[in-house]
Amino acid sequence: MATGIAQAELFQLVERGKKDWEATFDAMSDGIFIFDRAGHLMRVNGAAAAMEKSSPNDLLGRQCCDILRSGSEEAACVVEQAVRQAKSVNVEIIPTGLNRPLLVSVEPVLDKDKRVISVVATARDLSELRKVEAVARERQTLLQNILESAREAIYALDLEGRYQWCNRAMLDLTGYKSEDVIGHRFLERTHEDDRAMRTQRFAACLTGEPQSYESRYIAQDGHIRYALVNNAPIIVDGRITGVLGIARDITEQKQERERAARADKLRALGQLASGVAHDFNNSLAAILGRAQLMLRQVQDESLIRNLGIVVTAAEDAAATVRRIQTFARKSQITEFEHLNVNNLLHDAVEITRTRWQNEARAAGASIDVKLKSDDELFTMGNASELREVFVNLIVNAVDAMPEGGDLKICGTRTGDRLRLRFADSGTGMEEEVRERVFEPFYTTKGVQGTGLGLAVSYGIIERHEGTISVESRLGEGTTFLILLPAADIGATEETAAVIDEAAPASLSLLVIDDEPVVRETLAEILMDLDHKVVTAEGGRAGLAKLAGGDFDLVFTDLAMPEMDGWETAREIRKQRPELPVVLITGYGASVKPPSGELDLVDEIICKPFDFDQVADTLAKLCNHSEAHA
Repeated sequence: MATGIAQAELFQLVERGKKDWEATFDAMSDGIFIFDRAGHLMRVNGAAAAMEKSSPNDLLGRQCCDILRSGSEEAACVVEQAVRQAKSVNVEIIPTGLNRPLLVSVEPVLDKDKRVISVVATARDLSELRKVEAVARERQTLLQNILESAREAIYALDLEGRYQWCNRAMLDLTGYKSEDVIGHRFLERTHEDDRAMRTQRFAACLTGEPQSYESRYIAQDGHIRYALVNNAPIIVDGRITGVLGIARDITEQKQERERAARADKLRALGQLASGVAHDFNNSLAAILGRAQLMLRQVQDESLIRNLGIVVTAAEDAAATVRRIQTFARKSQITEFEHLNVNNLLHDAVEITRTRWQNEARAAGASIDVKLKSDDELFTMGNASELREVFVNLIVNAVDAMPEGGDLKICGTRTGDRLRLRFADSGTGMEEEVRERVFEPFYTTKGVQGTGLGLAVSYGIIERHEGTISVESRLGEGTTFLILLPAADIGATEETAAVIDEAAPASLSLLVIDDEPVVRETLAEILMDLDHKVVTAEGGRAGLAKLAGGDFDLVFTDLAMPEMDGWETAREIRKQRPELPVVLITGYGASVKPPSGELDLVDEIICKPFDFDQVADTLAKLCNHSEAHA
């Protein structure tokens, strides 16, 4: 009886376990097929039967090849394959009529002798997974298209700073190919002066701090370009795995900003230089005028020699002021004449010969200057100004060849332009220096340089309606290229008829100037020329004296308080339209009345003036008046 009770309990346990297993078997979402060794279906759960669109009882006993049949007739039976090979088989199929993918895993059941006694096949529906994968692919494609369509350079760096990926924009901006970038460190393309900064920024980004900065990089063509860079850490599963970078090329914008800043600087410095030149010219007018007056009055040889030195120094100072006025774009407008630039180039070579030949040899260097120029290179211009440009370029080239070298100067005519080329074999320039070489007060010569030479040269060439540019690389020399408008070789120079400008008879003159020193100096020069002179300390005082006297000509200063020279001339025209008016100015002959009236004055005399200039002006105006009398 005890044995029977134990067996009954055991039977109940087995029965309960069987029911639990069958319940679990039927509740599984994956389809399960159990085949015998011959490939006949022995058991199948509800999920598997649903895949065949049948009931479990109707499927029992069917051959494995008739179950989960795909559209391909050539596909081998995976159950038979598992039985034959006695190992697992995994395959993805789309059964006929089901129209969705299944992952079928076939596992053979082996006895203790490693013989197959049955096969268990599990089929899992992959349709949802494939939908998720399709969405992921679509999103990945969209993201890829967005990244490739971006105008900014986008890239990913690993923890060692090597490029893992970059978009097309980065390759287009830098000019490199993908194989030249991927796997290489970002420092390889970074300007050497920015490498320490970028290394520090990269390290900070790897600690989780996003970075924004401006950096220079070397493009494939060797040019230095500027980029605005934003870096952010790439975080995967809470761990930083690299750095994402977005860079926008700002080279053009930066150059435009620099040009605008340079223009603002030039305007500000021009205003400063103009004011300094005006005040200095007032002082020079008194110095030069008084020295010339004394020269006409003394007989002592020693005094004459000393006064001559004073006059020379004053004239040199006046030349310096003219250079400042050229920089300020307010230089005297000299009438351009028909010039042969070839002659000016020869002059410049000879003027600098001591510098590049004698001084260089004394310093142990050998410099060879070769000039090859067409015989007839005609242009309209100012000889002294163009000669000054050529001399400055030669001197700069000599300074750039401390160990010696060659300077080749070539001059040719191409179409309607003269092409002048100054090429040296010197030390060359860095890109930053090359970009700033025409900036005023920018110099690489330390205290020995003023930084005005090339800035003034630039202004002179621009005033001649030409262009000057520079090409240079460090260690490869420097080349300056000047283009000037060409004039016809057969152009005839206007030769004005020589007018007998004999000294006019004694005139009654009115001198108006608020600077006592300049006013008295001019008055004494005129009196020394045997003219009667009345002075006035300003425009209103001058008009009052004009109303009460009879004058043949009026000299008026430009910059005066209350009433400037233009206003004074305008009032004189109203009272005495026929009376000649001469404007005296320290701003240069390029000054024009704000109102645009071109006939307010008859002549302009620039400070510092001298005896000859004043006498020639008087003779010219008197002869002109007599010719029209």
